[in-house]
Amino acid sequence: MEKEDRKNAINKFKLGKAKILITTDLSARGLDIVDVSHVFNLDFPKSKNEYLHRCGRTARGNRSGNTISIITKKELDIIKDLQKEFNIVITPKTLQNGELIRHY
Repeated sequence: MEKEDRKNAINKFKLGKAKILITTDLSARGLDIVDVSHVFNLDFPKSKNEYLHRCGRTARGNRSGNTISIITKKELDIIKDLQKEFNIVITPKTLQNGELIRHY
């Protein structure tokens, strides 16, 4: 995507004219958009700090926010490490045959 097209997409999102903004880690750097309610990780970040940076796109200005990460079973240990290091709660859920299975 050309630089001008990226700027236009970001501006539309900021103004509420676009409900979803899909971005890479590189182009998300420096974005400060107050009303981001959800961040979806379609691949797990390479580092804990990158995870924190991605999730930090939401919950700005004392607002709540959600991060949804699609991970594999191999990455569950990373989730446990993140919870300990950043003192956060991550609630794992399983998607099975197109249905979300709740864990209590």
